[in-house]
Amino acid sequence: MSKQNAMYTDQELLWATQIAYCNVMDKDIMAKEAKQFIADVAAGKICQGWKLVSIGDNQEKSGMFALTIETGEDEAIVAFRGSESVNMDQFIKD
Repeated sequence: MSKQNAMYTDQELLWATQIAYCNVMDKDIMAKEAKQFIADVAAGKICQGWKLVSIGDNQEKSGMFALTIETGEDEAIVAFRGSESVNMDQFIKD
């Protein structure tokens, strides 16, 4: 697939979102699927050539978590996730 004009498939955008959630997904019911997804990324089965180039983790103060994934030369996806509903404090920060 040509990435001209930074066009991504729905599947690729889903993968980027899942990468943003990986470190919390293993705490919940989706643990088996999350572990398989991480293994597939590590094995190069999906997201080939993608590089995590920055992480913005401000969950303690604002609840915001985002990361930048370099997907090719001069191409990137910014993925972010919502609050973790571990406690009401996260909702208040949002």
